[in-house]
Parts: sequence; structure tokens; C-alpha cells
Amino acid sequence: MVNVMRIKDMAKDKIIIQKQNGKIYECDNADIQKTKAFIFCGEIPLEEYDIIIHKIREGYEREYVVTNVGYYEKTFGPHYQADIESKKVFDNKQNETLINDINVNANNSKVNINSIDNSINFIQIPFDEIYEKLEEIEDETVRYESIKCLKELEESNDGETYKNKYVEFIGILSDHMTIIAPFIPILTIALSNCL
Repeated sequence: MVNVMRIKDMAKDKIIIQKQNGKIYECDNADIQKTKAFIFCGEIPLEEYDIIIHKIREGYEREYVVTNVGYYEKTFGPHYQADIESKKVFDNKQNETLINDINVNANNSKVNINSIDNSINFIQIPFDEIYEKLEEIEDETVRYESIKCLKELEESNDGETYKNKYVEFIGILSDHMTIIAPFIPILTIALSNCL
């Protein structure tokens, strides 16, 4: 038992353990080394990714991330022999693994990485611009029918009505696709969101 007391007495580093949920625990019986932390405060619930703040002297401290807990009870009593890494080095490694080149060039584009997307896309269809383009149609009947159908498409408030009006609208303008071609993708996205 004397050896245990000597080892604990030699562990005089003062640390703060900051949990991921924000809770803070203080321990005055630790020995912080470059990659290892011997913590003789076995009652503290230490977990991987907790932050150890090593108070070196007044106003100066170092931060480490726990990478392996290493809890032991025998010989020296409840204590940790945790693997640690400098927080700065750990954060840099995390950022390096997260860097990806992602190019997304579309309206309402999203990228979800390791997450569940429960959002709802709200598509802003530029109806005013479409009406302006339809005014360019020389055939009066097609112009009238397409404007009327676009109005009904704009006013549709359920997926089935939108789908029917979309199909009708495309059908009316089958000979004038160059006029509405820029708007087809956004109208199609809105259709897929309605279904």
C-alpha cells in the first residue's frame, strides 16, 4: 500500500476533464505525459474524446483528447492510464479526413454526410419569367393555351393536379421546347417533390 501512495503522491499534475456534454471535473492527482495520462481520480467517468486540460502554470495550459480510456482498479486502485493526443494535432487529423471536394451546381442542392435529412425542399419556380417567355410564342392558340395551363399549374395545390397540368403544359409546348427548355428542370424538380 505504501507504493500506491508514493505513486499517487508523485502524480501532482492538476487537470480539468471536460466531457462532451459540457460537464467539468477537476483532478489534482494526475501525471500527464506526451501520449499518456495517468489519472488517479477513478471516480470521474472518463470517456474517449473527452478533453483533458492540463494546467501547467498560472495562465498556461495544454489541451489533450482522450483516444483510449484505459481504466484499471488493481494494484494502484481505481485509475486511468489513458492514451491522449494533443487537441491541436487531433483536430488537424479530423479536418484532414473531412476534406472532400464537392461541387454542387443546382438549385436547392444539398449534401448530407453521415446525417439524416428531414428537411423539405421549397422550390421557387420563376413563373413570371415563364409567362414572359410564353408571350414570345407567335401562334396565338398555343400562346393562350400554354399561359392558361401555366396559370393552372401555378395554382395547383396538390401533387396529382400539378402532375396533370405539368404533362398538359409540356404537351401544349411540344413544338416550342426551346422557349421553355431552361425551365423544365425546375418544373420537374417541383413535380418530384409533389409526388
